Amino acid sequence: MDILDSPFIGFAAAWCAFCALTGILTYWRFKKKFWFRPCTGIRWRRRFPDASKEEIRAFLDVFVEAFGFFRKRRLQLRPDDQVVDIYNMKYPAYDFGVDCLELETLAIDLEKKYEVDVTPALMSDEPVTLGQLFALTHLKERKAAARP
Repeated sequence: MDILDSPFIGFAAAWCAFCALTGILTYWRFKKKFWFRPCTGIRWRRRFPDASKEEIRAFLDVFVEAFGFFRKRRLQLRPDDQVVDIYNMKYPAYDFGVDCLELETLAIDLEKKYEVDVTPALMSDEPVTLGQLFALTHLKERKAAARP
């Protein structure tokens, strides 16, 4: 029996096609929800009027880097976006449960940059928003700047 006549080849090809189609649909769903937005900088400035544009962009840079997104997409994320929604759009529930440790990387990177542990917020049962994470890091920066 030739290997090409094996029923396994047909199954493998169908499985590869299914995985590719699932990945493409997930990407487009994610792109539609997040990447077709206009710039959300004004939302960030209204929500955090004391924060500079540079502070907001620096925080979002840490986030997009942890999730493997392009930096140019950072201001398409809103302060009311839930981190778990972004994570679930990247890794849908029907996926295989394997990720690139984005949440862990985000927690480590934010702790390095802002010296604040956001792990409890990220791992809690209550969903956390990007704005809430920014507030945690922003509060730490403001307290440090206020010290004599």
